[in-house]
Amino acid sequence: MVKIGEQIWSDKNIDIVEYKNGDSIVCANTPEEWESANKEEIGAYCNFMLPSDYIMKCGRLYNHYAVVDNRNIAPEGWRVPSEEDFNQLFSFIRENFRIEYRYGQENYGYHLKASDGWDRNNGINSVKFNAIPSGFITTINLFDGVKGTAKNCPTDFGGSVSFWTKQILENNQASAILLSNNHWKELRDFPQGWGCSIRLIKDN
Repeated sequence: MVKIGEQIWSDKNIDIVEYKNGDSIVCANTPEEWESANKEEIGAYCNFMLPSDYIMKCGRLYNHYAVVDNRNIAPEGWRVPSEEDFNQLFSFIRENFRIEYRYGQENYGYHLKASDGWDRNNGINSVKFNAIPSGFITTINLFDGVKGTAKNCPTDFGGSVSFWTKQILENNQASAILLSNNHWKELRDFPQGWGCSIRLIKDN
């Protein structure tokens, strides 16, 4: 974990496979199982399309149903961050570090991203958040064309990371924070059935 301003964050993406009460989170071993869990709005993590050392380096990718399951994906004393939690993190960076602009966007990612591992434009990891480019799983083009087989790795693996927030939006959407090769951060609306990384923040 790492203290950033008044907040304490996990310094890596989680790889949790059980809710706080001990129930197992659904493990989707195939695209079909992933689609089935999402259709039934069941919390799940992705166990396909992953390079052999992916989980060790990047943690797991979860749908948003796992985030909001009332059995709690976070262990005692921790929680999935809100948009407000992330905004407080960005405020600390803005107040304590020089924020440059890239393509008209504030360059927060430069301070949050790990100093290696990105396809291009590594960060300097000023606050030790150590964001790594774990990519994400979409429900679009999940299969490789006519072969009907799962793709070999997550979408944009090496080029971006998306962190779920706890916010649920309309039309089965949820908010996520995206960091990309371009260094800026974006608040994105993703379908709850997509697979994103999760960071945790310590309860106050």
